[in-house]
Amino acid sequence: MSRQLGRSRNTIRRFVNNPINYGKKQKLPQTTQNPLLPIGKRRESRLQHYKELVCFETKKRMDLRVAIKAERDAITEAELTMLVARMPNRVIKVTQKNGGDINY
Repeated sequence: MSRQLGRSRNTIRRFVNNPINYGKKQKLPQTTQNPLLPIGKRRESRLQHYKELVCFETKKRMDLRVAIKAERDAITEAELTMLVARMPNRVIKVTQKNGGDINY
C-alpha cells in the first residue's frame, strides 16, 4: 500500500513541477562532450585531462610563489628589526590575553 502511495506522490509532484511536459519522455542533455572543444572532438584520454589539471595547478602554485616572494622582498630591514625588538612585548600581551602560560 505505501509503495503505491509513494508512486502516486511522485507522479503528482512531477505533474505539479512541469504540467506542460508531463508524461512526455524527456531527452537528457549529452554531457560526454566538453563544451570548450568543437563538436565531434573528444578529449584524447583521461590521462590528458589529468595532465591539464596538473599543469593548471602548477601554474597557480607558481603564481602564488611569485606573489609571496614579491611581498617578502617589499619588507625592509628596519621593519624586520622593529618586529624582532617588539616580539617579547607581543608574547607577554598574548599570554595575558589568554590568561596563562602558552604551550607551543
